[in-house]
Amino acid sequence: MLGRKSRVLFINLLHLPYLPKASLIGCYQVPDFLWLFALINLLSLIWHTNTTAFITWTLAVVLLALLSEFAQRSKLISGAFDWLDIISYGLAFGSAVTLHFKTSKTHIA
Repeated sequence: MLGRKSRVLFINLLHLPYLPKASLIGCYQVPDFLWLFALINLLSLIWHTNTTAFITWTLAVVLLALLSEFAQRSKLISGAFDWLDIISYGLAFGSAVTLHFKTSKTHIA
């Protein structure tokens, strides 16, 4: 329920009456991108010295996000399935992991 309210709040903050509706395509995916990006960066802070743990926890979080999206598609949980949400999860994952390895002193062995 909180996710739905935050999306409405976010959209209301972005609402500019003089812009056409087409200019707001993707604005529903920004909160999805931001929460996953923030969570992966938190995992990066926690596991900055242990690459294996970082990768394990990151993949678990991303898998959970993807499973929740597909559970919405199959009506197991309430919500609206959207391929753009999945794309935003991929972008968040790629951005956060790239940032982790660019700024981390540890590297994949």
